[in-house]
Amino acid sequence: MSLFGNYNTPGRGVLKAPQEKKGIFKFFEVYGRHMWKLMELNLLYFVFCIPLTLMVILMLMTSNPIWLLLTIPSVLVGPATAAMTKVCRNYSQERNAFLLHDFWDSFKKN
Repeated sequence: MSLFGNYNTPGRGVLKAPQEKKGIFKFFEVYGRHMWKLMELNLLYFVFCIPLTLMVILMLMTSNPIWLLLTIPSVLVGPATAAMTKVCRNYSQERNAFLLHDFWDSFKKN
């Protein structure tokens, strides 16, 4: 008899792959690993949202139609959202994701 039990018994042994976490535990594990990359992604997305934000502020503050000029670059928000979604999806599915390269490729495709 040993101190921690009998290790000579037949059985499965050691699992080859660790058991995958589920639900909120997996979310916080992925978030903890990619937290800084997600912050960089948020700043990159915000750069594309600046014209839309300025347009709304100018529209509310003034009655001058100069804010209509900002509608032209505000069409960039849609492809930027699609690109951000693709990078976040790759992070959540544990795939390789290079932030700037994947963001730019999916931005150009959309």
